[in-house]
Amino acid sequence: MVGSAVPAEQSARGRRRTLLVIYESDSDAHVDAVRRLTRVLRSRCNFTDVVSEMTRRDAIRRSKADFVLDAFSGGVDVALVVVSDRLRAAWRASRRVDPRGTTAAAREPPSVGQLLLQQLRGAVALRRPGAVSLVVAARFDYTPARTDVDTHLAHVSDVYELMRDIYRLMLTLRGVNRCETETSLSFVHQFIIIIYSYRKGLHVGQASTNLL
Repeated sequence: MVGSAVPAEQSARGRRRTLLVIYESDSDAHVDAVRRLTRVLRSRCNFTDVVSEMTRRDAIRRSKADFVLDAFSGGVDVALVVVSDRLRAAWRASRRVDPRGTTAAAREPPSVGQLLLQQLRGAVALRRPGAVSLVVAARFDYTPARTDVDTHLAHVSDVYELMRDIYRLMLTLRGVNRCETETSLSFVHQFIIIIYSYRKGLHVGQASTNLL
């Protein structure tokens, strides 16, 4: 089973569910792909709230540190780590120590993604009760695979590759049987077309008409 912690199956429609999205911006197209993926997961996997840099910009402008603490304070049902080259670089910087005993991250202001990864590491390593119920990691297939790095930075045993594993990811997050998930497949197929349009250098607007 993918993920660092697996909750019992949930019929989560009766209560609030929070999705925390951790990512770093590799490009405008990557950010838009993450935004669209987040919207699909929110609408199809019964999340009532999504916490990310995209949804909490005002809070981040006021204080990155407070945003990161608040993101975990109320408990996170699912933390989704979207792996990218830039997120890997941020993770390496937080671990790299120079001869003076300081990390690379300490020499420059950490990004929001970097701070969230640090908090996630603490929550998972310390098994902090109620902090995070499930952690999953995913990468788009235009990001080269580095499974050994990605599993360590996200504290998981495996990484979903998108779009190949999109249905498996949705099944994990929904906690319901496959036939219910398959009612969403046509919608997800349209989402796949959007993502692959980036890889071909096409304008997203030509590939969709207000799908999300």
